This record gives sequence, C-alpha cells and structure tokens, in this order.
Amino acid sequence: MHHVFISYSRADLAVVDHIAGGLERAGIRMWIDRRDIPVSVPWWAEVTTGIGAADLFVICDSANWRASQACLLESRVAASAHKSVLTVDLNSEPAGQIVDRIVAAVRHTPPTVWTHTEVTVRTDMWTRSGRGRLGLASGGLLRRMRQLDRDGTPPLDDDAHAFLEASRSRHRRRLATSWGSAVLAVVAVLTCGVGTVLRGYGPELLGQYNQVLGDLVPDDDAAPADPYQTLATQRDRIRDGALGYLDRMVMTRALAVPVPDHAFVVPGRPAGFLGTATGDSATVVAADGRRYRGSPVPVPGTAARSGPPLLAVASDHTGRVQVRREKSRVTVVSGDRTVLTLPPGAPAVVAAEGSRAVAMDRGRIRLADLRTGGADSVAAPSGCCTAVAFTADAVALGHRDGSVWRWRPGSTPTRVWSWPGTVGGVDRMVPSPDGSVLAVTRTRDGLIHLLRGTGLGTVRTLAVARSGPLAFSPDGRLLAAATGADVVVFDTGTGTQVTQLAGSVGAVRHLTWSADSRRVFAATEADRVVRWQVRQGRTLVDDPRRWFVAVSRPTPDGRLVAADRDGGLTVLDAAAETVVAGHRTSARGVTGMSVSPDGRHVALTSFSSAVSMSSLAGEPERMLDAACTAVRSGWSPDSRSLYLTCSNGEVRMFEAATRRRVASATLNGGGAPSTIAVAPTGEVYVGNVYSEVYRFDAALRTHNRLVESPCGLPMRAITVSASGDDVVMAGDGAVHMSCMYEAHRRPDGSWNRVLVQQPVDIGEQARAVDVTPDATMAVVGLSDGRVRLWRPDETLDPIGSFREGGGEIWGAAFTRDSTKVVVGSRDGMVIALPACRWCGTGPELADQADAVLRQARDLGLTDR
Repeated sequence: MHHVFISYSRADLAVVDHIAGGLERAGIRMWIDRRDIPVSVPWWAEVTTGIGAADLFVICDSANWRASQACLLESRVAASAHKSVLTVDLNSEPAGQIVDRIVAAVRHTPPTVWTHTEVTVRTDMWTRSGRGRLGLASGGLLRRMRQLDRDGTPPLDDDAHAFLEASRSRHRRRLATSWGSAVLAVVAVLTCGVGTVLRGYGPELLGQYNQVLGDLVPDDDAAPADPYQTLATQRDRIRDGALGYLDRMVMTRALAVPVPDHAFVVPGRPAGFLGTATGDSATVVAADGRRYRGSPVPVPGTAARSGPPLLAVASDHTGRVQVRREKSRVTVVSGDRTVLTLPPGAPAVVAAEGSRAVAMDRGRIRLADLRTGGADSVAAPSGCCTAVAFTADAVALGHRDGSVWRWRPGSTPTRVWSWPGTVGGVDRMVPSPDGSVLAVTRTRDGLIHLLRGTGLGTVRTLAVARSGPLAFSPDGRLLAAATGADVVVFDTGTGTQVTQLAGSVGAVRHLTWSADSRRVFAATEADRVVRWQVRQGRTLVDDPRRWFVAVSRPTPDGRLVAADRDGGLTVLDAAAETVVAGHRTSARGVTGMSVSPDGRHVALTSFSSAVSMSSLAGEPERMLDAACTAVRSGWSPDSRSLYLTCSNGEVRMFEAATRRRVASATLNGGGAPSTIAVAPTGEVYVGNVYSEVYRFDAALRTHNRLVESPCGLPMRAITVSASGDDVVMAGDGAVHMSCMYEAHRRPDGSWNRVLVQQPVDIGEQARAVDVTPDATMAVVGLSDGRVRLWRPDETLDPIGSFREGGGEIWGAAFTRDSTKVVVGSRDGMVIALPACRWCGTGPELADQADAVLRQARDLGLTDR
C-alpha cells in the first residue's frame, strides 16, 4: 500500500518531479508512473491496482491533464473505488505549497480510509491467489472491516464483501472450535473429573478465553513478527508459575518457529553467494571482492579488489561460474578467465548456468559459451529484458509488461507466458536446478508464478506478502522466498508453505541453500549472513513419483516397511537411517498395508477384492479373495489370521495359511468400516465412516461401541498400545471438527474418552496415527504435511511439531526404541523425525527458550 496515487499528464513531468521529490523527503509513499507507455490492457490493470492501494488520489490539474485520455480514465477508476480525491493546480500553486497540502491531507486521513485501502489490497491479493484461506482477515482488521461495512463509508464493492464473508466464516469456524473445546473441557471437569489435564485445562479455558482464541486457534497466515519477544514473554510467564496446558501450547508453538542458528557480519556490503553452501557454511562475496565463509574473517587468498565496488555476484548451482556486475561494465568469469565483457552503460541483466552465460547489451541478448569462448546474439524485443534465466531447453526473457519470452539460439524470441491483470514488469526469474521449473516474480505483484515445460505454462501460483530474492533448494523440492526480514519456504510440488524463517536482522538481499537442502543462508541489508535449519529430520526416500500410503510398526528385528500406491514395498532400518531392501508386488491402487507381528508377511488392500499377502522372508506372493472390496487390514497377534474391513459394512476374518474365511461381523450402528487396528491382546478396533469406533473380541462374536460419532465424518486411522488399554483415532476434520479422540481403559474395565484438540492449521484431515508401546507418545500425520506429537494421557502435552515437506502424511510409525517417528507422504518422501522434540516440564521448556535467546544474543540478532 502507499499514501497517494499521483495522476498527472506526462507533459507536466518536470513540475511533478519536483512535487514527488518533496513528498519522498517528507516520507510519503506514492505511486507515480514515469514510464512513457501507451494506454493498454496491462497498463490499465496496473493503474487500477495502484489506485486501489492508495489512501489518497491526487489530481495534478492542468490543461494537459484535462486533455489526457489516460488521466480521465484514472479519475474514473478513483471515483468508482470511492477514493478520497485532492486536486492541486499546477499552474497557480508553487510546488512547495502543493507538497505541504498533500502531506497535510495524508496526515489527517481518517482511520476508515486506511481500513478501506487495506481491505481493497487484501481483497485483490485474495482474488488473484484463487480465493483460498491465505490472506483472509482476522483480529483487529476483521473487526474494523465489519464496522466499515456497517457504516457504509467508504462503501465496499462485491469482491470486498465476498472477502469479508470468507473471513467471517473462517472466524466463526475457529470460534466454534475453540468454544466447543472449552465446553467439552468444562463438562468433563464437572461430570467426569478426568484428571490432571482438566484440573488445569478447564479453569484456564474459562479464565483466559482470549488466549484460547489467539493461541490455541492462531491465524494461519500470521507472520512471526518477533519470535524472540514471544519466547521471552512465554519463558517469563512459565517461570512466574503459568504451567497449564495453554502455556505449554504457546511455548511449543514459539519454539517451533525456526530462528537462525548461526550468523556473522561481513565487513562491507555482501554482494552475493557463490553457489550452494558446502557443509555448514556458505561463501559470500563482499562488495570489495573479498570472500567470507562462516566468520567475519575473509577466506585466505582473497584480497580486496581495486576499482568500483562489486554490485552483485550471481552464479549457477555449482559455483563454477560468476557473473559480476560493476557500475561501468558487466563481466562473466569462468575460473580466472573473463569470457564476456559488456560495454559501459549496459544494463546488468545477466544469468549463468553450467558452461553458458547470457547478458543484455544495449538492445541485444548475448549468449556466451564459457568453454569455447563462442558467442551468439539476437535483437531483444521492445521492452525486453528486465530479467533473464536459463530453462531446460532455452533462455527465458522477462519483459517490462510482465510477460515471459523464450529464445533459442538461432531463432527469434517469442512470447510464451503472460498473466491476466499485469502489475509491473518481471522482477526476478530463478530456474530450478534442473531447469524444468522457472520461478517468476513481478513488480508489486505479490505472487510467485511457477512455470514448467517448454511452453512455460503455469504450474501454480504462490502468494507472499511481498516478494524478494528467490532460491530453489538443490533437490528442487523447496523454494525459499525472501519477504522483508523473513524467508518463506514453499514446497514446489504441492505449493504449500512449509515454514517461515524469522529472527534475522535487516531485509534479506541474497539467498542460497546448503547442498543437502536442509539449511537456508541469507545475506541481509545489515551486512549479516544468517543460517536457518529448515529440515529437522532425515530423508530416507525421496521420489516424487511414489505415493506412500502406509508405514508399518517395527518388525521383531526393528525394521519398518513403507508401502506405495503402486504396490512397491520399501524396508527401512530407521536406527541406521538407511533403506535395507525394496521390491514390487502385483497390487495396484493400494489403499492400506499391515505387517504381520512375526515380520514375515505384508497384506496390501486395494480397490478390489484381491488382497496381496507379500512375503518379507523370500516366500512367493499369495493372493486372498476377500469376496468384497477390502478397505484396510490387520493381523492377529499370532500372525495366523488376517482381519479385513469391507466397503459393504462387514468385518471379515481369514485364516492366513489357507485363506479361508472363518468369521465375519456387521457393525450394529451401520456405516461402512473404514479402518482397523488389532491389539496385542487380540481385541479388534474398527472405525467407520461416521467416525464411530467399535471394539470386537478376537473371534468377532461380540462387539460394543467404544466412541459414538463425535463429528460424523469418516474415521481414517486408528492405533492401539501394546497393552490394549490405549486407543488413538483420527479422521477427516481431525483438527477443525474435533474428530480426534483417545480412549483409555480404567482399572475397573470402563473407558475414559479424551478429546485431542490440535492447534488449528489448514490440514483438516488425518491419514495416519501411531502410539508408542507404552502409550507415552502419540503422533498424527495431517493432510497439509504437518506432523504433530503429544502425550496421549490426561495432560495432552504437545511434544513435537514438524513440516518437512508439502505432501499429505499417509503413514506414521514409531521406531522400536521410540526415539524416532518415521512418516511417509503422498509426494514420495519417507522421513525419520526425532520423536520427543519438546519433552520435559514447563521449566525445562523455559530453559530451552532461554538457550535459543542466549544464542541469538551471542549472534547479535536480539537483545532479549
């Protein structure tokens, strides 16, 4: 947003420039178009966006303004957008007086105008990003919007009303979730007395409902403005005696925000990184040419350069090629050899990849071969180029009208991509390591466009508050985007936001990754280099072509099995973090997998009546005809019997050796069974499509309803502890709709049921749950790629939170020693995560926060 939009005729540019200079000195942000371009559709979209983002529309009145078609169009847009208008007379008023009038008008702008402008900008971004949840209003903005709507001045248009209604709907859902949790907790306190958690949880929910709404149900797209302040505040609260459930929840959420674990100051301005980092350190080049790696001490042998300072250093992913931009020339260097030099005054639009470099030279695009010294060139299209980059098969060219062109040497550049509602020219273009995906940002666009293939078609669009430097991880899985002092990390396969890295000093100017794609390095305007750790776990399998549907519990020898949709099995040694073996089965369209307790056989269910019983011991694969569409499977404790849930509403039991059906049962309450778990004690637990849970005896002769439909949505995952006394279940709506429960058997044989309310995220569906044998830890995998761990007892303490990728989590299992949890995702990843990230008492968590703050102080990142 900006304070004013300056509408003027270009014939009056000399006078308007004096006014604009005075406004800049007064700290007034403005939108002023100094480009000599004709009226066009891209221009129109850019102007309307600029007017909508302004609090005040200033008309620089003159005979030239009144004769300009463009100026009249701008005034009509301002009128339709209900903007405050100030008219100044260029012919009769001195420039200084005009500046004073505009400054006074801005400083006396009513708060309702600010709200109207913010709503207009947020609505525009929300509409362009597909009207999803990202960017919806909450908190104070939502309250101001509702008041503005009631007052009717300035009025909201139809899109803004839709934005308001979507924001209110999300707010109502969160409010209902929070109050539902509060009511359930209070009812439990009054009627059941479930123990420690409710003794502390109930009073806090009643006495601190604002904290419930603000912390238990946070704003999904809220940025961690000052993570150090949050940590310090919560640390002090806990040390002052605030040890309840909500305080632990807030503390673990604060600890989950990644902050830099390493930082150092570069004497002089950082000019860029040399490729990806190796080990734990990245090499940064300063403006004087010195190189720094991991400390403020320059790398030996890198003396300061004479002459004009280095403006930037760009390189390919290997760091072999450097493209240097100086004030007087542009040079492309391979090793110690300069392979391309552009004349003084040439625009510094350059890129390098492998053995090639491309640069702009006064209306021509030049391509240099770094090995042979050969070159090729072509005339650039009018308005090109604001950015250049290499794709897999061509050179991509960014145009000032916001479009992208493609050039293959020996041909003429052609336009291959444009986006409706252009807002400014192409600002940055960054290719993925293999050149198959191109990330494009445009001036004031607020979006990152991912383009793929020879035609550069749009793959997906990512929304950010404001876009800065971009960097793909070396494996191409993740994209880091600077937005001010923070860095947002997206999963390129799904488009979901993996994390937001905070806590640096100054706006981020350059980005790079470590070679293992686990860390992000940033150079900031405060001359600092900082490092964040993005991934906490260890990736065991990374194959985007695979869709993992399940991860088994450990076999007797401690190994786990991950199954994919196409019938592939991967045997894992999680302790050693290695893949032991893998093979294919005949199953296709796999929906579920279970491993026999003796570790010899794997049962795979699919969208058919055929169930594969594949051997892990070298025996031939066998097929079982379930005579129904089998949904899920579970083995008896002695590995001799296989239980199946069928879509026709039955639970069936088969003798594994003979594949003969020996028993069957139907759920009394109706509803097709959707998932199954067999306890080591022989009891069988079945969840159905109404989220009810039934408990059967081993022979399927008797059963009773353990949990009655808490939310009416399908139960997707269920697990049971080694004793059979603890059951954890979750399904669709597990987060927002409270479709997630625990059941604990009391000594007298009765059952105690506990609602497991997770912090609200965009992942509404749970596809995987597991519990340790002693029921001290539980894990749930959600549809937005998040993994959450907690204590499955009456405290429900959160002890871990991860989001290593962007794919849905369909499998989760603890290792034999319960120190790790292995998860499998829809986008082909199997990851081993630490299982007890935040174990400990409240004071111990406060000590963890203190350690983070102490490290940040030592690095010069905070004074908290």
